[in-house]
Amino acid sequence: MRNCKTIEELAQMAYTHLDVMSPRDMSAFWTLAAKFLRGRNQRWHVRDEILFSHQLDTLLAHTLDEIRSYGYRHLAQTTLGFAKIVKSVQGKRLPRQSPQQSLQNILIGSNAETKQSIFGCMAKASIPILSEFDARSLSNLIYAFGLAEYNFKSEKGRTLFDALGLISNIKGFEPQGLSNMLWAYANVKASNPNLFKKVSDHIFSLDNLGTFKPQELSNIVWAYVTAGESHPKLFKKVSDHIVALDTLRTFKPQELANIVWALATTDESHQKLFKKVADHIVSLDNLRTFVPQDLANIAWAYATAGESHPQLFKKVSDHIVALDSLRTFTPQELSNIVWAYATANESHPQFFRKLSDHIVALDNLRTFKPQELANIVWGYTHANESPPHLFKKVSDHIVALGHLDTFDPQALANISWAYATAEESNPHFFRKLSDHIGALDNLTS
Repeated sequence: MRNCKTIEELAQMAYTHLDVMSPRDMSAFWTLAAKFLRGRNQRWHVRDEILFSHQLDTLLAHTLDEIRSYGYRHLAQTTLGFAKIVKSVQGKRLPRQSPQQSLQNILIGSNAETKQSIFGCMAKASIPILSEFDARSLSNLIYAFGLAEYNFKSEKGRTLFDALGLISNIKGFEPQGLSNMLWAYANVKASNPNLFKKVSDHIFSLDNLGTFKPQELSNIVWAYVTAGESHPKLFKKVSDHIVALDTLRTFKPQELANIVWALATTDESHQKLFKKVADHIVSLDNLRTFVPQDLANIAWAYATAGESHPQLFKKVSDHIVALDSLRTFTPQELSNIVWAYATANESHPQFFRKLSDHIVALDNLRTFKPQELANIVWGYTHANESPPHLFKKVSDHIVALGHLDTFDPQALANISWAYATAEESNPHFFRKLSDHIGALDNLTS
């Protein structure tokens, strides 16, 4: 199967030899199918969609019929293959007659009902033999359900992640296994304080973190913060390790962003780490590999942590100003960046102008949440940057809304303060706000 050049060819070979396909062969098929979807040269059109879909349906049915006979390794690997395919196609608008669309229909279905059925079947096959899993296979299984964003619940109300959390020997896990496991728990919002403490104590007890790759360190601190698990000793251990490194060139932009974002939310100071990361980013030739989310999270993190680094903020703002377009920035990213620069008292007029011109040029502001609008006008006013066309765009949008029930009191207060401070007069806008506030039963909800 490894010699197949397309996913169609792969499905044809597996279907033709289905009667002799072993659990190992089937797990290899789903693993390779996932790899094909991520390949750069993958075709976006199948020659015979009906045949391809029939083959996939048959292969899936065969897999699920036989899954209880699989050993733990092939069970975990098959589940991970399913999960990686689901991750590649879920929630996306895909070309018709593409292999991606066929897999989306077959593995996810309407309202994700098929996905839930498939992963429910995998969970039911796994739970009775969890004690047989080695560390790597157990890590793969947990990671698979995290990727699929599905936490199976039995008739007795016990979830798969409850069962998986009863891990006794953390020492048997490699860094990647620990990282994937914690990431999965955080991604499906499965609470397990005992497991997080056990992993934290294990990592803290290590002589050093030299075997941990940047992505693993990033995922670990992200998982603890996302899961609401505070472990200061672990955060310090990771922070000290990164500070002691000769260079951060092996860290990808997302890894840097996740680390400073996570540590910015803790109650402890990590001043040396923030300086190390900022100095590294400033030293780069350019920020072309940083996507908008990376830039927004980094700026937000430094502002939230109160870590002043003017050179970093200038580097980021200069990069954004030089971009041809800001179309790839989401409302949340624009909001967070404006808030961060205002909070950090970083004045960059061209940068603020670039963002306001982009927002004003949008057809409408329907994709902006109330908090994002509030952060933007608050940020511009706080930074003494109050472009009338931006404030008019936002106020016209708010006036046109049927109601303001989605605006919480803090957002309304920040918007009112911004317009009053900026001396932006819009009678219809202020009447809309006052009518809404006057109709509230109380001002605390």
